[in-house]
Amino acid sequence: MNKTLKPLVRRSALFIPANRTDFMEKAWTRNADTIIIDLEDSIAPSEKESARGFVEGSIALAARGGADVMVRTNSEPELLEKDLEASVWPGIWGIGATKLESAEQVKTAEEMISRLEQVRGIEKGSICITAFIETAVGFLRAEEILKAGTRIRSLIFGTEDFVKDIGMDYTTGNMLYYPKMHFLILAKAFGLHCSGLMGRNTVFNDLDALYQIAREAFQYGFNGSTCIHPSQVEIMNRAFSPSEENISRAREIVAVFEESIQQGHGAVKWNNTMLDKPIVERAQELLNRVKVVEEKDAYKAKCIENTKKALSMT
Repeated sequence: MNKTLKPLVRRSALFIPANRTDFMEKAWTRNADTIIIDLEDSIAPSEKESARGFVEGSIALAARGGADVMVRTNSEPELLEKDLEASVWPGIWGIGATKLESAEQVKTAEEMISRLEQVRGIEKGSICITAFIETAVGFLRAEEILKAGTRIRSLIFGTEDFVKDIGMDYTTGNMLYYPKMHFLILAKAFGLHCSGLMGRNTVFNDLDALYQIAREAFQYGFNGSTCIHPSQVEIMNRAFSPSEENISRAREIVAVFEESIQQGHGAVKWNNTMLDKPIVERAQELLNRVKVVEEKDAYKAKCIENTKKALSMT
C-alpha cells in the first residue's frame, strides 16, 4: 500500500442498484461516506446489460454529498470486462471486485483498469480496488490475492456469500469469529481499510441491535460496514467513530505521557494503569483518526449544503 495516500474514512458504504435512478437522485442526502453503485447482486441477470448504461451518469449524482463513489462489479469473466468498461470514468474512487479467489483475477482486473485509465484520460493508478472476500477458497488464498494487487486499498468480508459457500446455518455473530478476526488481522498486516461486522447487516428493523454489533466490530478493529438500507448509514457513522469518552481519554493519556517524557521518564502511572509507549501510540492513532473523520464529515457537510443551494436555484 502507498503510505502517502490519505487514510480512508468509510464507516458507511451504501449500496444502490445501478438501475435505480430514483435512489441515485437521493444518494447525496444519505450522508454515507461511500456510495457503492451496484452491478452485482441487486441487479437481475436479465437487467445487467441495461444497468451498465446508468453507471457513468450516476457517478456525479452519487458524489454530490461528498461520498467516495465505487462500483461493485460481477466476478464472472464474461460480465467483468463489460462492467469495467461501463464503470471506469473520471470521478470514480474505485472498483469493488467481488468473489476474489485468485491472484490472476486481481491482475486481470488491474490490467483492464489500467487500459481504461489511459484511454479515458484518468490519472494513472488513481482508480483503487476494494477486494471482496466471499468464499472459502478466497479466504484461504487471501494473502496471495492481496500480494497480487497494487490498487487494493480496502477489504470487505462477504458474510452472506461466505456462510452459503461453507454451508453454515448462521445465527449469531460469534459463529464467524475465527474467519472474521483472521480477515481483520490480514487487512491490518497489509495496511488496508477493513469493513465488517461481528454479526450481519441484512436485518434492518432493529437499529439498536445493529448499532451494538457494529460498535463491537469497531472495538475489535474494523473500520466500517456496508449498508443495504439508508436507515443503516447514520448507525454505522456513529458506531465506527470514536466516542467523546474515547477521545477525552486519549487526549489525557497523550498529555500525561508527554509530561512524563519531559521529566525523563519512559512510563508513568495513570488512573491505576501503567502508561507506556504502545498504549500512548494507540491513543495518538485514535486522535489521528478523529482528525480525518472530522475532515470527512466537514467535507460532506459542505457538499450537501452546496447541493441544496444548487438545487434551490434550478
